[in-house]
Amino acid sequence: MMIYMIKQIYLMIGIGVILVVGIISFWFLPIFMESQQSFKTGPTGVQVLDRTSSAEDKKENYKVDIKYPQIIGMKDSKTEEVINDFLNDKANKMQMDFIESLKDTKPPQVGRPGELVEIEKIQSQFIVKYKVAQATEKIISVQFMIIDSQPGMAHPYNYNDVFNYEVVKKKEIDLGDLFKENSDYLDVLSEKAKKDLLNQQKENPNAADFVNEGAAPDAKNYKLFTVAPKDLVIIFDPATVAPDYFGTMKVAIPLSDLSDILISN
Repeated sequence: MMIYMIKQIYLMIGIGVILVVGIISFWFLPIFMESQQSFKTGPTGVQVLDRTSSAEDKKENYKVDIKYPQIIGMKDSKTEEVINDFLNDKANKMQMDFIESLKDTKPPQVGRPGELVEIEKIQSQFIVKYKVAQATEKIISVQFMIIDSQPGMAHPYNYNDVFNYEVVKKKEIDLGDLFKENSDYLDVLSEKAKKDLLNQQKENPNAADFVNEGAAPDAKNYKLFTVAPKDLVIIFDPATVAPDYFGTMKVAIPLSDLSDILISN
């Protein structure tokens, strides 16, 4: 009888601990996780390791899932560490900016008369995936594809971000850093981008209106780019150079076509 009672006491204590941990996790502690998933080998021995930063808060009703790269295998381990710190900081900033944006969101209540539906019960989600254009001892170039979905939005907000890093000079690079001074590179890129974008939208009767504005030779239109081994890839967010349903649009320009205005190294 005594043994039975002791077993019951231990069982009740165990259940109590599980309930307490569950309640704390559910209401008060966002769950932050990092996991290493796979390797992708670059052409120079440099490797890209997947990393995931996730957070879920049941009380605030949001979920974050950010996949981003970590670089390994570089000859200079200190430079490798600096690059990974940049990428970690970028992922953390994305997450914090999203969570901060939720504080300013006060979704309305909608529904049929007498049937209110609380939009705020819908979970907010922030999802980031990435694509490596190049990872070598010379340059690290990454595109981030982002989905931000919050209650009250007509549809999820899709947009892009990039990370371009010149290894030798140990600095992030802007588009202008790739070209010679006074090269009028924006005019050159605009001409090539417009031609390509119009070709991609042959069946869109309003293509010219979108393209002429969104691909005009203005620096703000060319902030998003990656550098592949043989191409400069210009990235246009949804609804900037085509109707929203076209999604993200890209123009790949062979580096050989830009050789006259590119800085040689």
